[in-house]
Amino acid sequence: DGSDYQVEADGVRLPLSCEWKPVLDRYAKREVVAGIRPDRMAMTNYGASAISAVVADVEPLIGETSVVFRLAGGDSLVGMFAEDMDALSPGLLVQIAIQSDGIELFDPETELSLRAA
Repeated sequence: DGSDYQVEADGVRLPLSCEWKPVLDRYAKREVVAGIRPDRMAMTNYGASAISAVVADVEPLIGETSVVFRLAGGDSLVGMFAEDMDALSPGLLVQIAIQSDGIELFDPETELSLRAA
């Protein structure tokens, strides 16, 4: 998408949308904390920027399903899905696509969004 920036952590590499370029150009530090909105994930079978993860827990709720994923490095990621996720079970290896508008970046010291800077 024309951006030279990406988030890299715990074996995961996600490209950032070009809207982050001016924000990160102003940001003088290299390290950031990335947050992923749980409602901006989708299950996928392909994609260079898809995240491989193992399903750790599936919890059906009213109108949505909460899924906890375990990343290769041990960190967890929680997703909320409006569609039925009955086919998922703990231990299943899956691919997750993250919508670019679902990524938020924060300063690790102040915990403030970089957009507010």
